[in-house]
Amino acid sequence: MARGRLDWKLPFRDVMDGIRFILRERSVRSVIVGIATALFGAGIFFALGQPFSSSVLNAGSSGFGILITALGSGVGLGMIGLSAMGMSDFRRDVAFSLSLVATGLTITAAALSRTIAGAAFWALLAGAGAGSSYVMGFTHLHEQVTDELRGRTFAALYTLTRTALLISITAAAFVAAILDGKLPGIFSSGIRSALVLGGVVVAFAGAITLWNMRKTFSRPHIPEEALRTFEDASDTFTEIRGRRRKERE
Repeated sequence: MARGRLDWKLPFRDVMDGIRFILRERSVRSVIVGIATALFGAGIFFALGQPFSSSVLNAGSSGFGILITALGSGVGLGMIGLSAMGMSDFRRDVAFSLSLVATGLTITAAALSRTIAGAAFWALLAGAGAGSSYVMGFTHLHEQVTDELRGRTFAALYTLTRTALLISITAAAFVAAILDGKLPGIFSSGIRSALVLGGVVVAFAGAITLWNMRKTFSRPHIPEEALRTFEDASDTFTEIRGRRRKERE
């Protein structure tokens, strides 16, 4: 390639390299699939939050603002809580999965609420779970991915998550229209049913991610920092041994 000429295929190659790495590494794959699936379910909440608060809960034009404020406050509380607790005493991938399950269940509870106050309370808890899962998921990925592949892996992650979010926001109204009036009782509202579906998807993503990690529970947990220190020491000893052999020869 001539100097100064742009290689338009390079970004696509980087994304594909990241995707291949994700498919190869089970721990990374589980967390990224969990993040993408969770955003797919959460996108339904953002798309249908306005009609849910005004039409289903009869909270007027200010209802959606109350829900979003509660959700955002919960996200902040979740992140601050993790910082206050410290994150070195537990496994981040397990905490990520449990946070996803909690987020999905609380989104479902918010969708089943009959008042704006009840929905705001559950939205606050959902935000706390979402903030915790965000911090845990991205911290785990930074620990697992090497510097050489980090940019490509996160490029693939952002591509997958934005695609999932776009699809869910686009399909939310369509799903609500299909479900409207099809189910009995409290689920007769298509908007409420679609929101419940979104919460179930998020909880399911967390449960599947946790299930994929079940084989690692019986193994002793060694912090990533300790593993990297051991690998660096092993590489150093190997290099020293190689130099000594060359000197003897």
